[in-house]
Amino acid sequence: MSRRDTICVVLSLIGIFYIVFGSFMSGGEVQTGQNAAESSITSEAGSREVTEKADTGKSDAAGKADDAGKTDSGNKTSTDASAQKSDAKNNVDTTPAASANGRSIPPATREKASDKGENTSNKSDKKKSEESNAEDKSSGDKKAVAESFFQKLAAHEDVNILVIGDSIGAGVGASDEANRWDNLLRTYLQRKYEASVNIQNECFGGCTSYGTYVHLKELTQTNPNFDLTIVCCGQNDSDDGFSQIYEALLRNVNAGIPRSSVICILESTQKGMTDRMETIRDLAAHYHAGIADTISAFTKNYDSLSSNGFYPNDEGQEMYFRTIANVIDPLADAGNGIKIGTADSVKLPDPVNADVTEYDVLTFYPADQLERTDAIRYTMTLPYTDSEGAVLDSAAGMLGIEVYSPVGEHPVTCAIDGEILGETNIINYTEYDEARYYNFGSFTAARTIRIKFETEEAADRFTGLYVSSAG
Repeated sequence: MSRRDTICVVLSLIGIFYIVFGSFMSGGEVQTGQNAAESSITSEAGSREVTEKADTGKSDAAGKADDAGKTDSGNKTSTDASAQKSDAKNNVDTTPAASANGRSIPPATREKASDKGENTSNKSDKKKSEESNAEDKSSGDKKAVAESFFQKLAAHEDVNILVIGDSIGAGVGASDEANRWDNLLRTYLQRKYEASVNIQNECFGGCTSYGTYVHLKELTQTNPNFDLTIVCCGQNDSDDGFSQIYEALLRNVNAGIPRSSVICILESTQKGMTDRMETIRDLAAHYHAGIADTISAFTKNYDSLSSNGFYPNDEGQEMYFRTIANVIDPLADAGNGIKIGTADSVKLPDPVNADVTEYDVLTFYPADQLERTDAIRYTMTLPYTDSEGAVLDSAAGMLGIEVYSPVGEHPVTCAIDGEILGETNIINYTEYDEARYYNFGSFTAARTIRIKFETEEAADRFTGLYVSSAG
């Protein structure tokens, strides 16, 4: 084989190699392209399938979620409602866990905070409860203070009435007890208010305002329970010192019977507004007491309403009861909770008479414990030792005496340390054997107190000394 032939063969082989290699390379690329296309189609179809499945999944999930949500929502609503009812019933705190600075509070911390909150709440509730109890107690005290005689009548409750004073208050002039003004008043109040009414009449003939004061002090030693006190005195007094004594009487009603309302009677026997009656009217207004003005009630028909030109007869007794009822009815019908009288307020008004407090405390010294120096004289020598061994070095205040006066007039004189303090005349023109009380006024004794009677008969009926002083 020639060199030329050899070269041709080689070139032919190289050509064949390139043809075969090129064909191989070209076929691989096409296959790869087809595979890529097929892969792309498959991927697209798969993507559509996945998308469709995903959409279907979403739809199914949504449907399931909706169904589940409806069921869960219904169950949750029912459960929450039951839980809320249960929690409300048991006072359980259903507040979600709190957070601090955006972080959930750990259970232990929440429990501690919750406990702290409960303690604070308990303290707050306790404080509110205490305040409420205090308010209830205050309201109860006010209600007790405001439960007046008039409210009791309106509520058909039992009431107790005290009457203190002189013969007018005792019903002198009535034909019999049934026609006395106090019994007429009792019958009237019981029928009108359907309540049990008890009236204790402690009046007696010849009693002065000082005697009424002393008798009141004695009555209140037993802490009586009166809802109303009716004061009927003044006609047997002199003008001298009357305002002070009558004011002391009103103030001592409050001290001795703090729940009692007060009605003051202006006595018809005065036949006009005398200085003493004006004093009673003014003091009654000052101490918020009711005023039963029988003077005005008797003005036009005094003679027809009285016997012997002085004491109220049966018609006059009825006028007394009606005048007093006219004070009571408007307040009782309204269920008035305000006490008229000195018990109306916790604190009494300022005194009208500066030294009226000298009548706050009353001490009695019996005649049989004094020295009877002769038939008509008694002496208390200071220092004085009483029956219980207490020593009185000196004495000061207001001085009075008690005497069961015989019929007629019997002068008596009081001397302090040898100086005359005052004189008075013991008068009794009735058949009644009643005590008489006389006030000599203010005194200060360092050595002796002497009482001298004009007659031995009067001295024999002397029962003792009264010394009033500030509390």
